[in-house]
Amino acid sequence: MTNLGFPDNKLTVFASNDVGSQVVHKPVENSQYRGGVNLPEVKAVMDALLEQIKSDKEKSIIIATMNQQQESEVTLALEAELQNNKMLRDFDSKHQGNLDELVVKKLEDIQGDERDVVIISTVYGPDADGKITQMFGDINRANGHRRLNVLFTRAKHKVILVTSLIFLNSSANLLASVSTNLICPYL
Repeated sequence: MTNLGFPDNKLTVFASNDVGSQVVHKPVENSQYRGGVNLPEVKAVMDALLEQIKSDKEKSIIIATMNQQQESEVTLALEAELQNNKMLRDFDSKHQGNLDELVVKKLEDIQGDERDVVIISTVYGPDADGKITQMFGDINRANGHRRLNVLFTRAKHKVILVTSLIFLNSSANLLASVSTNLICPYL
């Protein structure tokens, strides 16, 4: 992650391999981004959540999405999984009703929240035809870089980045705004 795009080059990323923490990249294949939702990414978020809980039941978790539509879909998937998965129910019960509660929040609502682990769903990705729309919601707007700064710094120990976006070709013209200039290196 580059620090150059943030005011005074002072982005502090707590989930940094320099201090023993982790940023884990979980690429999503067969993306189907449509209408603000990416269902294969929803499934990958749930898989990442269950994998994290299985490996460490003690760490608190928050799930962050880039928009309201994906937040709703992840919340529905979480509610369904809670009905069928005792391990997840036990984890949820342990953290429910306190500041470490397992929740799903969109980018605009995550400020002020902090957990041991943050699972980020970038949502955006290729549609069924393999095309990537170059609109990335609020991160393309004024001060989008501030929202990304908040998002990237919510984790105390680990960020799990679930994404359908892979930026291998800089000529793809996806770097149209300051914020996308920041998210591309992070991916």
